[in-house]
Amino acid sequence: MTVLITLVIAGTDSGPFDLYSNNDGYASAFESGVSKAALIAGYASSLVPDYTAIIRVRSNGELCTNYIDIPVIEIPPTTTTTTTAACGCFEIEINISQTDLDDATGNTDPINDNLISFFFLDCNGVFTQTTYTVAGTYYSTDVCTNNPANILSFRYMKNDILITTVVSTASLSAICCTTTTTSSSSSTTTTTTTIP
Repeated sequence: MTVLITLVIAGTDSGPFDLYSNNDGYASAFESGVSKAALIAGYASSLVPDYTAIIRVRSNGELCTNYIDIPVIEIPPTTTTTTTAACGCFEIEINISQTDLDDATGNTDPINDNLISFFFLDCNGVFTQTTYTVAGTYYSTDVCTNNPANILSFRYMKNDILITTVVSTASLSAICCTTTTTSSSSSTTTTTTTIP
C-alpha cells in the first residue's frame, strides 16, 4: 500500500531514516536510507506492507538512533467534481476550541503539546494538513475545498496517544478561493508525526 509519511520536525542530529512495519514486529526495514529532507517534505512510500497499522521511523545516523511509532490513518476514496457555479472552491471555516488545545498535553515530545491538526482534501483532491496552537475562528486561502465531504478530521496527541474525538469544528464557508477545481478520484493513506 502507498503511505505518505511526513515528519513535522526532526532533530538536527537525526537521519537518515529506516522505515519498519508492525506486521513483522519491526524486525526488518521495508525501506532504508530515507533522507530527513524527504520525510519533512512528505515521503510517499509504495513499499509499505499491506495491513500495516503502525510505521516505525527510526533514525540510523551516528549521533541519533531515536525512533517514533506512527499510526497509519486510511483515507477513504473520494471524488471531487468541477462545478459550474461562479465559485467552485471555498474557504473552510475552522473553529479551534481551547478545550482541545488544553487537552493536548503530557506528550514525550513537547512540540505536540497544545497543538491540534486539521486534515482535508483541497480543491484538487490533494490530502492536506494544517496545525493550530491558538483557539479561535480561522479563514485562509490556503485552507480551501469544493465539497463538505472533503473536510476530513481533527486530531491531537495526549500523553502520546492519538485523540480524534474533538470539540473543534470545520465547515464550508461562503468565501471563494482562487484555486481551480479539477475532476479526480484518489485514495490515500497518510500519517504525520514529529521525531526528536
